[in-house]
Amino acid sequence: MKKVFITALLIASIGMYSYAQDFSFGVKAGFSLSTMSHDGNGSNVSHPFQPGFTAGFFGQCDLTDMFGVSMEALYAMQGYVSKSESVDYKNTIMTHMVKVPVLFNVNLLDGKLNLQAGPQFGFILAEKSIGATYDGKNKITNTVDQDYYNMFDLNVAIGANFYLTDNLFAGVRYELGLMDTQKALKLSSASIEDYNSKFRVITLMVGYRF
Repeated sequence: MKKVFITALLIASIGMYSYAQDFSFGVKAGFSLSTMSHDGNGSNVSHPFQPGFTAGFFGQCDLTDMFGVSMEALYAMQGYVSKSESVDYKNTIMTHMVKVPVLFNVNLLDGKLNLQAGPQFGFILAEKSIGATYDGKNKITNTVDQDYYNMFDLNVAIGANFYLTDNLFAGVRYELGLMDTQKALKLSSASIEDYNSKFRVITLMVGYRF
């Protein structure tokens, strides 16, 4: 499935390039704050923002002076914190993933302001749980069981870039998760409700367009 998806992205990028009025590429990196929303049980658990970072490459096709399409390949380290309101317990999940946003662009202010929105496809490479026992002293670190988590993530990404020069820009992006990151868990004959867990990520980035 992943090979089919990547092949489709490559075909789409070639098609965009052939119809593009102008094509550019560049690099970008930034600082992120991520959290997880839960719609199910666990109302006594809060989820403070967890710092992380992202970096990668992008290609942008300007179809007209005002409209265009861009595609990115980003590595991201992001996570979330689960903190109990009733007991002395805190657990941090760190996720390593590859993100592939496909964004529609609107260029304003003679190209200095670039508004972006579109789907983002995420492929989780690894996850680690860095937690503490209920006494708050004995910390544990272990790899998260992948049977409990979906390794594919789908988001809507919305953001803007402002070009400080013709090449250098700063940007902000918000990612709204659409897919549940956790699979339904079952222990023996008991069933634990799925929390409907979805990432929420805010990223500040700087980049350079060649």
